[in-house]
Amino acid sequence: MDKDTAKTEARRAKRLRESGELDAALEIYDALIEAFPVGALVFERANTHFDCGEYGKAIRDYDYCHELDPHDPDVLI
Repeated sequence: MDKDTAKTEARRAKRLRESGELDAALEIYDALIEAFPVGALVFERANTHFDCGEYGKAIRDYDYCHELDPHDPDVLI
């Protein structure tokens, strides 16, 4: 997956999450993170897990996001 495709897919995942299609959004985030493991994507997946009530997965992703980008103010622990 190239970066332009990834950006398009990230926007699509965000729209899906906002419209309540959480499983579809998670599938996209999983593929994106496999290709580009960056904090912003992991953070969005964590939020989506949280929205699903998958709190353990959300916490793991927030921790992973912090490992990837320890200075991100959204995930400071």
